[in-house]
Amino acid sequence: MRYVKQIGLLIGILLLIIGIGFLMSFLSEFWLFIGLSTVIFFIILTVIGNVIGLMKIKKTMTKDLKKLKAKYDETNLKGFDSIEEIHEMMKKNHRLTKTYLWFIMSLLILFPSVLFSVVLKGVDIQVFLVLLMMIYANMTIYLFKNGQNSYGYPLTKQAYPRLYDLLDKANQTMGVSSTIVLYVIPGNNATIAYGRGKHHITIGLNLLQMLNAEELFTILLHELAHLIHQDSLKSNRWYRSIELLDRLSGEGGMQLFNQYLFQAMAIYSRFKFEMYKQLSSKFIELRADEALIDKGYNKTYISAGLKIEYFENYAQRPLIESNLTKTEEPTATHFEDDFRDFLEYLSIHKGEIDQRIPKELIRKRHTHPTLFQRMERFGVDTFEIEPMIPYDETELQALLKVFDEMPPEGKDNYKYTYTYIYQPAIKTIERYQENPMTDKMSLYLYVLALYDVGHIDAFMKASATFIEHYGGTGYLHYIRGSFLLNEYHDPKGIEEVYQAIDLSIKFVSELEIIGYAAVRLGLQEKLDEFRVKMLDLIELAFSKGLYTTKRRKLVSITPFSYDDTVMDFIKDTIQGENLAYSAYLFKETYNDGFQQNHLLLTANFEDQERFTLGIQKVKMALSLDNEVYNLSTHMSKYYYNQIRSKVTPFYNIE
Repeated sequence: MRYVKQIGLLIGILLLIIGIGFLMSFLSEFWLFIGLSTVIFFIILTVIGNVIGLMKIKKTMTKDLKKLKAKYDETNLKGFDSIEEIHEMMKKNHRLTKTYLWFIMSLLILFPSVLFSVVLKGVDIQVFLVLLMMIYANMTIYLFKNGQNSYGYPLTKQAYPRLYDLLDKANQTMGVSSTIVLYVIPGNNATIAYGRGKHHITIGLNLLQMLNAEELFTILLHELAHLIHQDSLKSNRWYRSIELLDRLSGEGGMQLFNQYLFQAMAIYSRFKFEMYKQLSSKFIELRADEALIDKGYNKTYISAGLKIEYFENYAQRPLIESNLTKTEEPTATHFEDDFRDFLEYLSIHKGEIDQRIPKELIRKRHTHPTLFQRMERFGVDTFEIEPMIPYDETELQALLKVFDEMPPEGKDNYKYTYTYIYQPAIKTIERYQENPMTDKMSLYLYVLALYDVGHIDAFMKASATFIEHYGGTGYLHYIRGSFLLNEYHDPKGIEEVYQAIDLSIKFVSELEIIGYAAVRLGLQEKLDEFRVKMLDLIELAFSKGLYTTKRRKLVSITPFSYDDTVMDFIKDTIQGENLAYSAYLFKETYNDGFQQNHLLLTANFEDQERFTLGIQKVKMALSLDNEVYNLSTHMSKYYYNQIRSKVTPFYNIE
């Protein structure tokens, strides 16, 4: 029963094809020939259009860079001064997406219908028709992909009556009668979405830990205001069309034909959809806030907002996964421990956070209003917050029990991190402190070990020493920049990130850290500088071919090696960890001038954890080089034989 709708849809389409084909069989052979030729002509024309479209789209909309450019390029955001204008833009693009879908689907239904009518006329093309239907069946595989529950852990009214009491009270206050289901996920935000005939409100677990009943009630009021204005409903209709295009476009094998029918429009529509969300976000949020003003909850709503902002600052600290793995087994109370750490952090840093909140820039691009803007709109000028108590202790404990029970694979990941990252890093630090060595690799490994265990102050000092003796690397400058911006809130981190990009253009994809920090720290001049530099750097990255998906012609494969220190470390790691039977280093040069270094291993996968750890050590060494590199563990036999004829392995087991 899992795929009833999809199977019903396929049967319906098959019957439609047969029915249309049967009716068309009454036409003369001349008109059938005209109809078949017309359908084939339009399919070929569509494929050609998609090929051209993909070449243009993928050059300028590659991976996350397309989102980054759209966020800060004002030319994309001009001409929309009201939510009505943005909705009109959304409707036009939604109509375009639907029209394209209907056009293509009509062609794909007419094509086999005409062929079926030709078969009924007695023409022997049954084999071709069967082959075509097999291709169509393969095309529809992606329609059977069941999307996972993206809303979170579902909450029932029976298990969490207090939370639903708050929802019922909010519904009555806002005059809402729609069916609403509540969910929880780890996090510190709340969202509303529409799907399957219901509205779904997802609440972050951290909100349930720190917001009292009245504060949580105001958050629900805000989300219901989105429901009243149909914010999620309007965007959901368009998103469903885009999701269908994504599924139909598929990838690989027989799906190649599908890509050239659907993918260009899927990419274009998703880009427009992301732009719509950016354009409309601020208008939508301000309008939802309006529903709460003058309801008597102004101070409570701002108190909730302040708590969310405080946790946001806590969560923005540099994420060092292994810093949580101080014990061999994960604690049974991870979320409670994390919340206690937050309270300790807040007791120390609340004053400085309060000083930063008014400095946050009003973004030039359309997005959520800042917390300080909300404080001014709600007439609240105090940073006092209500006590950090949950809306209901009993229900919170029930939720924590659910979330603290980490699945088996989560425990495996935790154990792996502790065993293969945290413990070796501690041993590296201890060895270095007992016998400090100034050679390049020893100092570098010490610096990385400090990062792995979260000793940020020591990392900053040791990395500065490394840079002084051996020069900077893109990787080290980027990490230093992220620490300065997110841990120390120091604008000097911006220059560190720029240095990382100067040394290695691959860090262009991490540029957004600068824009976000400039906005958060109130650095208008730095933000203006960033907006200009960002566009130039993205264009430079594309011009160098780093992010483009266009096909290149390989010109040459030549031997390559790093300096002796790095080469010795790589060879020792491969041999000591028994990673591979042979290893090759070579440089590829393409017709557009793009060059890339490759480390190719004929890998030994007998112990997957050991291999993963060894590769991580090798990547540490490769990050000393600021060039673009690629690490491969397998490739086609033809390509491998090409390399063997031109490059001698630097490591080989006889």
